[in-house]
Amino acid sequence: MILFGLSNEFVIRVIISVIFIIFIYFFVKYLDKLINKVFSRIDPSLRLEVKSVFSYVIYVLGALIAISIISPQTSILDVIILLLGLAIVISFADVLRNWGIQFLLRGTKSFKIGDWIEVDGIFGRVISIEDNGIFLETARRERIFISNIRLINSIIINRTTPIGYMYRVRIYIPQTVKPLEALERVKEIVSKIKGELSSEPTVLLGLEKNMTVVDLTMEFLNVYKLEVFSEKVLEEVLREFPEAVIKRI
Repeated sequence: MILFGLSNEFVIRVIISVIFIIFIYFFVKYLDKLINKVFSRIDPSLRLEVKSVFSYVIYVLGALIAISIISPQTSILDVIILLLGLAIVISFADVLRNWGIQFLLRGTKSFKIGDWIEVDGIFGRVISIEDNGIFLETARRERIFISNIRLINSIIINRTTPIGYMYRVRIYIPQTVKPLEALERVKEIVSKIKGELSSEPTVLLGLEKNMTVVDLTMEFLNVYKLEVFSEKVLEEVLREFPEAVIKRI
């Protein structure tokens, strides 16, 4: 039987394709609700990006499958689907990688806008979180962009605390100076800037090979004074112990 010049087989294929497309539409709607539920604690803007990516991929794949149902030229269509699939993967490779990094960074909530963080020795306040990275503003009002790829490959230290901004260093002092004496001298140096701190500084003593190790933690009330006074402390430490080695931690 021929309907409007079309064979029954072709009409059936079209009907099946339409039903399949309707199914895909409702499946995407269900997926939208599922993502909202599963990722309820994730940033809303990131959830929207996740839903957009999944919806786009599912609609494209659904359209290709619907075409394959209608078309009798399966061998040619298989090649077209393969080429289109490869094109989608290649074109979205960077987008998907960047999205994955965003998902990881925002999902862990290691920092937020307004936090003071340190990335590879760069210390600054997070002023903007973009799709491809973040902008930091240093205490000297310099703006620095750090890409997502660099963030994911770096150690991120959030220096923001409920009562101030944390600064930590480890001081290696040769044991030509007695350990307890070195500890007391460091405490004396830190006491000179005590008025700028939001809490009692923590000064811990340790030993490593032939070195006295002093771990110093300070919390500053004013982040813009952090660099000035921390440098002042370190300068005095080096004057007191010229052979000391200082590492930021």
